[in-house]
Amino acid sequence: TGGDDMHNLPDRDVGTRGPADAIEEIGSGCTSTPQAFKEVLASFQQVDTHIVAEILTMMARTYGRNGSRPWNANVFVPCINDHCPQLDWVDVFRHLDQPRFVVPSSESFNFLMSVYHLAGKPEAFPLESLIGLLWKNRAGQLTFLKHAINSPPEVFSFAHSQRKQGPLEGLHGGKPAVGPPTQAWISMDLIDTLIHLADQGYYNEVHTIIEGGAMACPELVLVGIAQSGRGEWTLLHQEVYAMLLPAYVDSHANSSLVLHRLWPLQQRRIIEAMAEMHAHDNSVVSRILDIAQDLKILPTILKAPQRSFAIDVAALASRREYLNLEKWVQECIAEEGLPFVSACITLLREKNVASSWRQPREGMKEKPPFVPLSPESSA
Repeated sequence: TGGDDMHNLPDRDVGTRGPADAIEEIGSGCTSTPQAFKEVLASFQQVDTHIVAEILTMMARTYGRNGSRPWNANVFVPCINDHCPQLDWVDVFRHLDQPRFVVPSSESFNFLMSVYHLAGKPEAFPLESLIGLLWKNRAGQLTFLKHAINSPPEVFSFAHSQRKQGPLEGLHGGKPAVGPPTQAWISMDLIDTLIHLADQGYYNEVHTIIEGGAMACPELVLVGIAQSGRGEWTLLHQEVYAMLLPAYVDSHANSSLVLHRLWPLQQRRIIEAMAEMHAHDNSVVSRILDIAQDLKILPTILKAPQRSFAIDVAALASRREYLNLEKWVQECIAEEGLPFVSACITLLREKNVASSWRQPREGMKEKPPFVPLSPESSA
């Protein structure tokens, strides 16, 4: 750009406009040498925390744009320190919620983090300024989070997040208990922030980020979403549960570990997922009973409002001698009355219809209209 020709600098009236806009017009060439950038800074009447944040916002937004020379952090930071010796760089990064803030690329994100590290701050990045709250510029916040989650741990880390879910020790396949090296998905502050951003009009963008996390550490994403959903249950909660939970209700190497963590958080929704899977394929009743025994939750499952599901589980539990079926049925009739009797009759009818459909018939192509009682639990 024309701004790379620093010999033109004296002809530019940079003091009549905002420093960030003036530096953008001059171009990245002004950070090619310390002398060049100090000349630019000297033309401004005041450079404080807010102005430096505006300049940094502009540099991140335009970093390497259209193949231009990148801004030089190794010049920018020392010159700012010389010009503003009392500047608090942590405070600068707390002021990045600017109207035009955006992180368009991983290179731009790496530039921001190099500025932070070159500023000589020994403490970790101030996560409280990024997660656990919503920025006014939520689109910009989301671009920062997207790159932070996917960055190498030496560039950015969520390990010092204030609110974290416990590590999942003992995951099969050599998976780390805290997920990827950035430890993003044990941060409840991050997960809650993403959920709120999804509710603020950024659902598709957040869903894409969650999918990436689910590829790397589905167990932590699922448990984290469950933990965050103990209050309001949003569309994102529903989508993540529908995407991830069935694998752990079905046979999975990490099922026991995950379900033991999930059950105290979302009992009702786990039972709903089991009942839905059973409605589509009642052969899963054997697996569901195994889970019930592992978690010691059979009495709770037998109280499920999906009575056909509960009856099928009870029938199999009786065959395995985990339950006195006659006593349980009598108790249910005494407590629920006719609705329970009707559910039993309906289930038996469905079993009989399904049995008749299992008989080969000439020219029959349609699927049976009812779901049969699982063969293992049939009396």
